Amino acid sequence: MKTRVFIKWAVVLLWAFLLLSCGSSHRGLYKLKLQDVVCTPAPALGDMMFSTAEQPDGATYYMYETPYLKTVWKLTNTKFEVELENKTADTLMVFWEDAVYINQKADSLRIVHEGIDFFDKDELLPPSAIAPGEAMKTSIIPANHIVYDPDNFNLWSIKYLFYEGKKDIGRRVSVVLPIKSAGETFRYGFIFLVEDWKEGL
Repeated sequence: MKTRVFIKWAVVLLWAFLLLSCGSSHRGLYKLKLQDVVCTPAPALGDMMFSTAEQPDGATYYMYETPYLKTVWKLTNTKFEVELENKTADTLMVFWEDAVYINQKADSLRIVHEGIDFFDKDELLPPSAIAPGEAMKTSIIPANHIVYDPDNFNLWSIKYLFYEGKKDIGRRVSVVLPIKSAGETFRYGFIFLVEDWKEGL
């Protein structure tokens, strides 16, 4: 059974400056929030969710915490940056091959994380082990957003997460991470809502 954790005591907002794709030169300002976190199966103990103070660049870090796991998220124009901290006495396993990004059109997309060679983005992704008391910092990118571009100095281009301006308002995206703790695998779904968009100057 799924459990939903709603933020009723704090509004968590993230302002992300994202360039519009499809050749547009306009800069858009997207207003997002971490709307919900869904965990299957439900954790044995209660969850907590809160955000840190805004950063000097205007970004907001999201912090979601359970008795087993602490996560800190930051969204950029092309990727999710995340820190995963193991709060247990056992090793946590993150199963990247089963992780997905669900975009604003409800498409479930394969993801890759930092450290994976883009030439290997379609290969089997090994799990990551996080030792007790340790943390892992990485970034998450939808695999099909990574496009081979021989004209680019690094041979690759990365599509933007959002690109339709006002049409994206009210849409949701999510990152689903399967994480094994104490012999049981939990599927954490981090759901982000696009609240507003304004055309940049």
